Amino acid sequence: MSKKERKVFLLGAGAAIPWNGPTTKCLTALVCQTGFKNSTGQYITQAVFDHLEQKCEILQAEINFETILNVIEDFIDFWSHTERRNINGLSFFISKSDVLWDNYLNYSLKCDPASKTYSIEIPGASEYINASLQWISKDIPPQKKFLQVLFSDILDIIANRVFDYSNNATLGGSGTDEMTKLAVHHFKNLRDSLLRIYTLNYDRIIQSILDQAGIHFFEGTTDEGGYIAEKLNLGIRHFSPPNFLRHVNYNCVYHLHGSAFWEVIPEDSNRLPYYSFVLKHHFSFPSAQGHGTAEVEMEKGRKTQISNIVSGYRKTIRIGLSPFRQMFSAFDRDCLVGDEMIIIGYSFGDEHINDIINKARHSNPSLKIEIIDPAIDIKGFFIDIVSKWVWFDKLVEPDKPSEDVYIFKDYNLTLYKMFFQDYLAYKVET
Repeated sequence: MSKKERKVFLLGAGAAIPWNGPTTKCLTALVCQTGFKNSTGQYITQAVFDHLEQKCEILQAEINFETILNVIEDFIDFWSHTERRNINGLSFFISKSDVLWDNYLNYSLKCDPASKTYSIEIPGASEYINASLQWISKDIPPQKKFLQVLFSDILDIIANRVFDYSNNATLGGSGTDEMTKLAVHHFKNLRDSLLRIYTLNYDRIIQSILDQAGIHFFEGTTDEGGYIAEKLNLGIRHFSPPNFLRHVNYNCVYHLHGSAFWEVIPEDSNRLPYYSFVLKHHFSFPSAQGHGTAEVEMEKGRKTQISNIVSGYRKTIRIGLSPFRQMFSAFDRDCLVGDEMIIIGYSFGDEHINDIINKARHSNPSLKIEIIDPAIDIKGFFIDIVSKWVWFDKLVEPDKPSEDVYIFKDYNLTLYKMFFQDYLAYKVET
């Protein structure tokens, strides 16, 4: 019996755009115009954006929703400690009494001196959110609590946008049928290969496609039901770290940055603060875990907020958590021993992922790589990425079987300067 060819897929945001998934630019605009407002009536997220652009002189094109989330999470970390115990770098530059905080904090505080708790109310927040902000322990600074709720609310906004497009796609909504048919057809043609699929998106579109193609797959849980378990409404499915090691020769779909269909359990079996992730059969808002109830100190003196979707600039800290740790270990292994890697709609913006790809391609020169990106800068890609794989003194001329297909045989590299849908149509035709 011949060995199955190991095909490693990496799906970035561009892989979801054909199903009306949002671009980074769209999510940034959405985040800047939602959430809570400060006392002047400006959205706090917009105030962060404006400060970065105007005061820090960062180019507008370099500021996105992840930058904003990172700033707010740093604020949470800053307010997590007393003045004397605060080792956050911000403490050297700004005091907790600085008027600058007026741009980012806006709530009313109700506190009985005799009580061990307090309540806060956020102007413009939903009744549900304000109802959840009663009887907060005085061990938690109100500034921190407010910022945690803001952080959670932003993630809810992103998750809701994910739900809008992914629900439409999996139900065969308008404009998605042809794309889905192409994708199902393509993956049916790959059934004789071992499909190791890693996605940076929070949706379950790829699971739906594999199910329609009749391809069984593993997601890292204690069962092996794949998408079938979800369809049978089997409820919560717990992740199993050992199974990631055992199931290296299964088709799989792993969410390297979490999923809107995961949920955080913010306590251990003794109901003490901890964390675990579970896969649910339905969509779950990040705030379902409660507002700011799950955090972990993976680095000394630095609090990291735990959510079912990973965004912002602390990804390398969060991927130290389980099951992210096991998923990245599997991704690392698959890149090192894979036969082919297909990278769809990924802009090479996450250095922790780039490093895995670069080290794998350097160690495994026989690994064939296909990249599907309509906006790829070929010269820049060679300078920034390919230079880490092999030595070259000039950009060689590629073979071009089609106008937007560039084959660099010496590097086992094919670049498709086209959208995902066009790539699928090209593959089906050829």
